[in-house]
Amino acid sequence: MSAPTPPPTDWHALAAAIARWGRALGFREVGIADTELTEAEEHLHRWLAAGRHGEMHYMAKHGTARTRPAELVPGTLASWDPNGRWFLTGTRVGGVSSFHFAQQGQEIIVDRDARFPGTISDDQLFQRGMYQTGQGEPYTIARRVSNLRSDGTARAERAVCFADICTVCTAKLERATHNAGEGEGKGLTLASELRGADWGPGYTFNVRVAGTIAYLIRQDGLHMIETADPAHPVELGRWKRAGDGYSNDVKLVDAGGKRYALIADYPVDIVDVTDPAHPRLVAQIPVEAHTLFTEATSTRTSGRTTGRARCSTSRTPRRRNGSARGTPTPRSCTT
Repeated sequence: MSAPTPPPTDWHALAAAIARWGRALGFREVGIADTELTEAEEHLHRWLAAGRHGEMHYMAKHGTARTRPAELVPGTLASWDPNGRWFLTGTRVGGVSSFHFAQQGQEIIVDRDARFPGTISDDQLFQRGMYQTGQGEPYTIARRVSNLRSDGTARAERAVCFADICTVCTAKLERATHNAGEGEGKGLTLASELRGADWGPGYTFNVRVAGTIAYLIRQDGLHMIETADPAHPVELGRWKRAGDGYSNDVKLVDAGGKRYALIADYPVDIVDVTDPAHPRLVAQIPVEAHTLFTEATSTRTSGRTTGRARCSTSRTPRRRNGSARGTPTPRSCTT
């Protein structure tokens, strides 16, 4: 018989109890500090530079080891802030490029899925979930983070067990950051939502907007959405390849008076979307792509500018045979 699950911790009540216990033991003041020590470190350096430590030379002797636990205990996650998006770099990890963590006390919500919360300690972050394929077959995904380095990166592992096969991939975990001058969105309000009655199940992967038309790439294809009236978006047209596919990205290129949508898949599809109501496939690039990058150039001949576009791709393992995102495909991890 398994042990009963303990009730969730009331952190405010615990903090009040700690203060009460401290006063009962004779302490005049009891405080609880944040484990994020960046500001405290800066304050300590200024305090030491001003000579406030007097003859307490040991205060300066250990330097940043006082505010960076990893310098005292290599690899520890103590004081580490896991919250946010983290990229997996160095190795392809089963088609997954990042983790998202949200800490709630000692629990960790991974990729916004609260069904299987993980745990975090000074040694590791660990999470495991049981899932089912579209055909009802069970499989397990486990994630672990450990070995925090002084540069803020860590070791990330992701294991997938399906039938009698388990695959473990290891990568370098790096925090996702904003570009220079880029901040969080503010003042945004939901104007409307759109989901066609005949839209298939699956994820929306990316969107590009040109004028008032949004080009939405989903698991069930490319959707052209008119957003001139944000409160009442209208689907103008849709394109879906005839065979198997797993489209992940879309880029737009305007050239020769036409507009083309480049769709990352295998192969890359080039779709004429000049008339959003009647998109048509005009070419394919015979490469396997996860993400597309386009570079627009122009040449001037006889007073007329002709647009050209160059396309490069970023590859990742693909899923075929109509398998849904998250359905495991045992494979080796490669750099």
